[in-house]
Formats: sequence, structure tokens, C-alpha cells
Amino acid sequence: MAEERSLAAGEARIKFSCTRVGSFWELVNGDQKEKEKLEQATKGLAELLLYEEEHGYAPMAPDGRIGGNGASKIVIKDKEYVLLSKSGKLPGKMDYKSDFCLVSRFDTEKWSCEYFSEQPETKPTSDTPMHYQLLKNVQGAFSALHGHAIEKEEVAKALNVPCSVEETLFSTPADTKAMFTLLEEYPYPKWKIFVRKNHGFYILGRDLNECKTVLNEKLISQENKISIPKMKKTHKRKVNNAARKKPYNLRKRK
Repeated sequence: MAEERSLAAGEARIKFSCTRVGSFWELVNGDQKEKEKLEQATKGLAELLLYEEEHGYAPMAPDGRIGGNGASKIVIKDKEYVLLSKSGKLPGKMDYKSDFCLVSRFDTEKWSCEYFSEQPETKPTSDTPMHYQLLKNVQGAFSALHGHAIEKEEVAKALNVPCSVEETLFSTPADTKAMFTLLEEYPYPKWKIFVRKNHGFYILGRDLNECKTVLNEKLISQENKISIPKMKKTHKRKVNNAARKKPYNLRKRK
């Protein structure tokens, strides 16, 4: 698998340039309704990603990070953004304030993005190019879920899921192009789940709930029928319990 070889060799996860524009607080500009909208969207994506991980469909990568991510479109202040999980996600529950980014722009010519994050060190997932381009260009698709558990052609065939014919390196223009090529032959919404050869499965949905439904119907419910390779145990991340009890709060930075 190209991604495993790349990470095992110590190569960078993110293969595009990132420019942080500001924090979530600066983006919502003190608007309580916009803050609550962002909070709900973030919570929904966090819950779906934990569900995926706990069922073994987002296995551990060679660098100890989780091999899975997700995205969803959201409108803040009349402008559309793509909400994404961060690059290098640790196992376990996600932190609303530090594990997500809002991408406002992705330049396919310069292969670069502009984004907002609550923590300066947080960067969007390495699969940002694929998520952003698909959600911006595939009509009717508003959310996406990606995991590395299903990546082989023979498994995709057994599940009756379209699979790409070539292996491409994640986070690159070739990888995103290969996904669009697959969609040309198997268009959404007739097809909602796909397998990128030696990369993983990819689900498109009109919202996060539909992504979860597809995960349940096409993968989880099929586990007793065919052998689906996946991570059997979820490695829990240590989280400060006192901090976990605190309500979500987008604090203004000084």
C-alpha cells in the first residue's frame, strides 16, 4: 500500500501547502447562532468518525495515527466551507476544539489550501484535496467518510462496490483524479460507496446520517457473509476527564 510505505518511510502526511487564515472564533465573529451551528456540525462528524473507528473501519497507520477521516459542507456567514477532521488524528474521541478544520479554499493549480482551525498547530487531513473537490463538484453530496479497512479489489468485488484499477499516492493530484475517474463510471447518487485500490473505501452522502447508513448496510451488516479485514480493537486516547466535562467553548484568542 503506497500510503503505508510513505508513512513508514517517515514522509510527510500532507502533500499540499496549508495557510491558516484564523481561528473558529475569528470566523464566526462572536455570532452565537453561527457558533452553535459549527458546534453541532463538528459534534456530528466527531460521532461518525468514532463510530467508524470503534467498528474497526479506520485502522491504525504505521505512524500510530488513525487511517480514516471525514468531511461535511457547512455554511458560515453566507459562505460555504468544508469541515474536515485534522491530519494525524489520534485514536479515540475527538476534541471539538483541536481536531477539526474549516477549509475555505483549495487551489488545484498551486495544490494549496486556506483554512481555519481553533488551534494554530492543527492542519486539515491529508485527504483534504479529495474531500474538498468531491464535495464541491459532486451534485447532491454534502458529506463524506473515508477509512482504510477496505482497500483490496477482491473484497470490493465481494461487496459489489466499485474499485479503481490503479494505485495512487494519497494527498496527490493523481489520487483525486483517480476518484473522479471512478465516479464517471459509477456516478453518485446511484453509487454511494467506492474503493480506492490499496487506499481505502470512500462514502458520499447527502448528510452524515446517510454516510452512516451506507457504512452499516454495505460494510458492517456484511461482516458475517464475507471476510472483511479491519481493526479488531480500538486503542483509546487518554483524555483529561475534567476537560471533557467542560462545555464546548470557542474562546476569543488574545
